[in-house]
Amino acid sequence: MHRITFITALAILSACLHACRAADRTAEITPPEGDWGAQWIGTMGENDNLRLNHVPARYLQKEFFLPGKPRKATLYICGLGLYEAAVNGHHVTAREGVEEALRPTVSGYRHRVYYNAYDVTSSLSKGENAMGITLGGGRYTSARYGWMLHFGLPELLLRLDVTMPDGSICSIVSDTTWRATDKGPIVANNEYDGEIFDSGRILPGFSKAGCNTDGWEQASLQPAPEGRLELQPNPNIAVQERLRPRSIRRIAPGRCIVDMGQNVVGRLRVRTLLHAGDTLVMRFSETLEEGDTSLYVKNLRGAKQRDVYIASRTGRIDWHPLFTYHGFRFVEISLSGKDGASRLRQIGRASCRERV
Repeated sequence: MHRITFITALAILSACLHACRAADRTAEITPPEGDWGAQWIGTMGENDNLRLNHVPARYLQKEFFLPGKPRKATLYICGLGLYEAAVNGHHVTAREGVEEALRPTVSGYRHRVYYNAYDVTSSLSKGENAMGITLGGGRYTSARYGWMLHFGLPELLLRLDVTMPDGSICSIVSDTTWRATDKGPIVANNEYDGEIFDSGRILPGFSKAGCNTDGWEQASLQPAPEGRLELQPNPNIAVQERLRPRSIRRIAPGRCIVDMGQNVVGRLRVRTLLHAGDTLVMRFSETLEEGDTSLYVKNLRGAKQRDVYIASRTGRIDWHPLFTYHGFRFVEISLSGKDGASRLRQIGRASCRERV
């Protein structure tokens, strides 16, 4: 029988409101003085369509050689509007066990833009190394072009300072020697409409040295934001709590409604088996229509509030969106594909029985 492992909601809150829970190491890091010597880079993106609120994520990669094991390494990064970073396949975070999200902090981009600083010494080694950065639009790229502020397309400014065993310092910066593409799995993302993820476009190991970047382009220079660059004064948003559903009800062939039992601000994480050609759609709302069989969405005023996972092959997934979040209690899940309706019915039954 097709059985779901579990569904959880990852509740994410502004870490500046929960600073007492944060234990990041940014306070120990001295900001770089003067000009970083770096350039704002990205890729123009042939699939961008601002008027249809469709801007794919950007993926940027850089390989570099270190003659020895670093004594210290500090990464300074500003990824607008949002970013995820990895060094040699290791996710960059303030400390082990903290799941940061939606970084950096939103700012008035015409006045200031925030960067983060991380100690990445343990992620580097002697020899070939690599960094992989994923950029989402966030509030830097307009989710409703024409009547919401638009500051620019996703772009990156980065500097990695590496102190070698002999005390010498080498710096790796963002410039046009980086490789870039918008043909990755996140084909659309924004706060209003959610995220669409196509697993057939996954870029395996792109934050590791030796990754195949055939078909990628040379990173292009991007216009710098108007605001001044400042070290972010507060910890990043982070996952504060993991919630399991109170119930999962089948409401129609191929559709079920998940009740998390409370309103949360967060994102849904799903672990399950999908078949090649399946499309899993998750729609979010804070309440239900009368009758409890459909989501109440009138208050969304056109926002889709929908996350989509497209499966290119049969296998288990463990997935949540990176560059969006939702305010919700209820989630309508639908599964399309071969025998999708019957398999979703089994998911609902297994989930309720297992009290996930």
